[in-house]
Amino acid sequence: VIVGQLVRSRAHTVLVGNTGTGKTLVAQQVLKDLPVDRYVAAQLNFSAQTSSKNVQDIIEGKMEHPSKKACSPPGGRRMVCLVEDLNMPAKEKFGAQPPLELLRQWMDNGYWYDRNTQSRRQVNEMQLLCNMTFGRPDISQRLLSKLNVLNITFPSDNVISKIFTAILNLRFSR
Repeated sequence: VIVGQLVRSRAHTVLVGNTGTGKTLVAQQVLKDLPVDRYVAAQLNFSAQTSSKNVQDIIEGKMEHPSKKACSPPGGRRMVCLVEDLNMPAKEKFGAQPPLELLRQWMDNGYWYDRNTQSRRQVNEMQLLCNMTFGRPDISQRLLSKLNVLNITFPSDNVISKIFTAILNLRFSR
């Protein structure tokens, strides 16, 4: 509920937790529940090999380009980019993670640069919903300060027991 409200409020959000806590399921359910006439989803799966060019090409490939200086989601909708494993891109020599710096630049300024003409390209009506695993490399404080951070934890044994009891009772009642 909280994550969905943050997305509908246009707040950039990151879900942090250990492997297996359901971060991806929560994010995918939020995206599924968004009205398709107002939102479009894009998914980016980051890895150690992800480059800033990869990120820019994927996002721009899902956008309409009404002019050379701007891009927007199709149909006048808002794009929510689900970024899996936000903290995975490899750090360069001085500790920066270029894909994350590209996203931070866009969050700060609303644009990034066209890689061919080196001119500004406005990126309109987009927001981030990210997942990252706790304990892997950290992301920069400059980027983290722009995100609403939610910690996703493992449910207690009591809650897990209730969930599976309900599932089994439903299954065996048929």
